[in-house]
Amino acid sequence: MRDIESNLSSIKKLCLKHHVEALFTFDITGLVEGSPCAMGFLVQFDPQAEPTYVDNYYAFRSALRSLLSCEIELLEEHSVNNPFVRKMIDASKTSVYGQQDEGMAV
Repeated sequence: MRDIESNLSSIKKLCLKHHVEALFTFDITGLVEGSPCAMGFLVQFDPQAEPTYVDNYYAFRSALRSLLSCEIELLEEHSVNNPFVRKMIDASKTSVYGQQDEGMAV
């Protein structure tokens, strides 16, 4: 979380640039094995501002990964259909940017 807090201004700029409506971080421990640095993010893009959706998604993921110098798992809000995974994410998600956020809830 410290990496997120110390880079919050830059993260918010990336969100604006890549048409993000909401961004959350969540505990990835139970979902992905691997790097101790791994972070989980849940994103919701503005559906009206899709430059080219796939390019925007990968550009945002790459920029976020570079900024945090860490492997990240970037999931889209609407794509999490598995109820077990949804429950794990919802139990630990924290707003970083967007609809519920005027500051940072981390």
